[in-house]
Amino acid sequence: MFKKKEKKLKVESPKTTFEIPQIQGKKENKNYSTFVSPYFGDNVKDELIIPKSTIEGNINERFDVFRSTKKIKEEEKYKEFNILTSDQVKDMLNRKPTTTTSKVEHNSDEHFEKVIKKDIVDDEIKMSIPFGLRDVLEESNDDTSEEEFVIDETINQTPTKKIYEDIQLEDDLAPPQNSDEAVSDDILNFLFGEKVEKSTGESEVIAETPSVNETDNTETDYKNIHAYQNYQSPSLDLLNHHDDTGEENAEYLFEQEQIINNTLEQFRVGGKVVNYTHGPTVTQYEVKLDSGVIISKLTNIASNLKMNLAAIDIRIEAPIPGKTTIGIEVPNKVKKLVNFGNYITKDFVENSKPLEVILGVDLSGNVISADISKMPHGLIAGATGSGKSVCIDTILMSLLLKATPEDLKLILIDPKRVGLAAYSKAPHLAAPIIHDAKIAAQGLKWVVDEMERRYNLLFSVEARDLSSYNNKIKGRTSEGFEHLPNLVIIIEEMADLMSQSGNDVEQLIMRIAQKARAAGIYMLVATQRPSVDVIKGSIKSNIPTRIALKVASNTDSMTIIDFGGAESLLGNGDMLFSFAGLPLKRLQGAYVSEEEIDKVTAYLSQYDKNYLFTTDSLVVEVEKSDRNQNMDDIFFDVAKFCVENNYASINKVQREFNIGYNRASEIFIQLEENGVVSSPQSKNPRKIIIDMESLVDRFGE
Repeated sequence: MFKKKEKKLKVESPKTTFEIPQIQGKKENKNYSTFVSPYFGDNVKDELIIPKSTIEGNINERFDVFRSTKKIKEEEKYKEFNILTSDQVKDMLNRKPTTTTSKVEHNSDEHFEKVIKKDIVDDEIKMSIPFGLRDVLEESNDDTSEEEFVIDETINQTPTKKIYEDIQLEDDLAPPQNSDEAVSDDILNFLFGEKVEKSTGESEVIAETPSVNETDNTETDYKNIHAYQNYQSPSLDLLNHHDDTGEENAEYLFEQEQIINNTLEQFRVGGKVVNYTHGPTVTQYEVKLDSGVIISKLTNIASNLKMNLAAIDIRIEAPIPGKTTIGIEVPNKVKKLVNFGNYITKDFVENSKPLEVILGVDLSGNVISADISKMPHGLIAGATGSGKSVCIDTILMSLLLKATPEDLKLILIDPKRVGLAAYSKAPHLAAPIIHDAKIAAQGLKWVVDEMERRYNLLFSVEARDLSSYNNKIKGRTSEGFEHLPNLVIIIEEMADLMSQSGNDVEQLIMRIAQKARAAGIYMLVATQRPSVDVIKGSIKSNIPTRIALKVASNTDSMTIIDFGGAESLLGNGDMLFSFAGLPLKRLQGAYVSEEEIDKVTAYLSQYDKNYLFTTDSLVVEVEKSDRNQNMDDIFFDVAKFCVENNYASINKVQREFNIGYNRASEIFIQLEENGVVSSPQSKNPRKIIIDMESLVDRFGE
């Protein structure tokens, strides 16, 4: 009933080899409207490209590049090529001038006529202007043709005299004025770059013009004169010099010594005063304990010593580093002023350490200075009125008197607005003084970026630090290298920055303190609230140099210098100085008056400021960060998506980013507030009112 379907045999197609399809060329009987390239297809512009020289000029001359034979006659050469040969010009430059005798003058004329005999056509000499004379001739000969000079053969004067007559040339281009002089081989080498025949008959192959690396240092220095080449450091005469010769009464010092010995005897502490050191504000009495006496016996009677001496406060240093005695520091009855102008000398200003600063004097009256490049970062802390601002002024004045703006740039951060305002005129500033805490955070970000850039430069020349880098790039400015100055950051009040931008500032300061030293970036941080929430351990561990002025408690002293004792200081510049892990030293800080600061900054105001960055650029970054903080995490992605598609729809954004309607609507409100999309219209979709370039500029990538 049902028939089986017959199977149909499948006929296999013959196998063929793969061949690259080729475009057939132009057929004889078919005309193509456009050019078709065998390689690029029809995506080729059918344009005729001709040399630029054929667009303008004489029609008989400009199209000679397309002719197999030149159309212009051979005897009418182009005037550009009708010039003297190198040998003729050298012979003319080296030729000795004519003398007063007619015979020599006649010989000179014949000599020059032989040189230019080939170029005389119709009683005229068409001569190209020799090297170095074109600009001079244009000014002196306005009526003369730019490239042709007519010489009257009837005048008994050589053409050389007519060409160079009344032309003032530079020393290296003027013809020789003395019969014994001749054009130097260097000039001929520069003009012709070939063998120069010397007077002795010997020939020497002169090398080509040397490269930048082969030039001498004098030429390189001349070409790279810095903007502050005429800079002169302020004179030391601008500072005040006080003659304070007041001496403490020797009888008073002897009475103090007897009181200490009597107190030790009363409390049965074996020991006595063996020496004393009289300083400007305190006197240190050295007590030698008897054998077997515990140091704590002396420290336990500190309050009794203070009462018996009738002193404001005393400090016991047990023992004195490097000695076998204990120091008892007692305030002087008459205090001496440590004036900054008395201790800074010409030798100090002219030494080879541009970052060395004067801090004050020790108990023996020795001047104590510190090199910021060896600190390399410092912490200055003390209560209000302890002398913190004067200490910063002393450091800044030392830097302004020693370093040039080429070697030093300062970044000053002053949240109080009045502490560092006097230094706004200094040309050493890398940027205007920063007052706002948020702008200060952006300034520290710039410092971090600059630090990374400098490390890349150091790596490119295999230098270990900034001084090594500057030494290696001398004479290599043409290769793109530049002299890098030292960068010193001074933060006048750290507590205010931490209260407003704590996390950002802490991370940035920590990065700078960890790795900025080799890049020539140093930082000094000051605060009047030395608590652990301001001076955190992560920051303090990378700042080895500390200056502790008078503080309120022993806890604050431990926070600053990890030792007690700062609570016993007298204030007004009395400080404990710890330099890079060395033992503590008690100093009396130098005092610099506001009048002296104004004199120095007024002198420096005559030099222009060369800022590395401006606060306006930082304000733009702050505005960007503020906008980004209040926006949704995917705000920029949504804005980019809408601008790329030139279409703004909440439903489309929901599907693309897999978010809910409420979040998508909030993002569109933010897009509208920031000028990315227009307000919603009745039936029409929102319009995109910003392009991609403007979007990236406003919100970053």
